[in-house]
Amino acid sequence: MSMAFPKPRPRALQKKDRAKAKQSVEDRENATVRARSKGQCEVREQFTSRGFAEPTISSTRRCVRRASEVHHILGGSGRRGVGESSKAENKLHLCGPCHDLITRHILQVHWTQVEDRAGTHYVVRLT
Repeated sequence: MSMAFPKPRPRALQKKDRAKAKQSVEDRENATVRARSKGQCEVREQFTSRGFAEPTISSTRRCVRRASEVHHILGGSGRRGVGESSKAENKLHLCGPCHDLITRHILQVHWTQVEDRAGTHYVVRLT
């Protein structure tokens, strides 16, 4: 009497299933980011000016352009950051020009509270 076992699922199909599940998490978190921004670019640029009466005055200004792209604050490559980069608190909704400046490292994202990166972030111009 022979025991029949079903064929295992092909690895290529398992890989597609994992990619589809990962993409659905990305899409859900991106929708959260878009709802949080209400369509406006989330870049808050910090300006520092020197005056005669007061040595340093620091202020922030939010970009007024319409947001169109989602930017990952944290990278998700490697094994340590798996799942962290896809969370909504690690993403920003940006306009095209601000996203370009951040990816070219002209603007650099900073935050005041690590627990709430997206809520307490600001950017600094490096050039």
